[in-house]
Amino acid sequence: MRSLSRLPTFILLSVALLIAALLIKRTEATSSDQPTNRVELGSQLHMGGLDFAAAQQTLLIFSNSSCQYCLDELSFYRRLLRERDSADHSTAIVMLSAEPTQAFSQFVTRNGLGSAKIASIKSGDLGVRIVPTIVLADRSGIVLKVWTGKQSNATEVAILKATGASQ
Repeated sequence: MRSLSRLPTFILLSVALLIAALLIKRTEATSSDQPTNRVELGSQLHMGGLDFAAAQQTLLIFSNSSCQYCLDELSFYRRLLRERDSADHSTAIVMLSAEPTQAFSQFVTRNGLGSAKIASIKSGDLGVRIVPTIVLADRSGIVLKVWTGKQSNATEVAILKATGASQ
């Protein structure tokens, strides 16, 4: 009878230990799953195949061919490229997407953005979860500015100024 009276205590302790173990495991999984190369002001980006030192600054445009806000921004992206191409600006413009490179490249070319460099990233790389996202980085890959979502006219002017383009 005495061993039966200890059973509820044993079950309660077992459940508590199980819950504690699950919480610890979940915390470890959450922290290790987070990208260490995040787009945050002042952070340094490391992207294989992208040489930030090749230009004074780099404008990264995270986009997607099926995103309506991205499609709405195409004319602004064309303007950025036109401004960059018409003057001696030392801003590299890179279009990035989690889509397959060939499909995204066709989308970029079809929409008059062919003079931009194209790069593919894994979904969630750099912590970018919203498209469109525009990131301005210096020649060391240090993030100077981040703009997310559909841009207002005032924000477009700010991006043009930040990249050294005329208004």
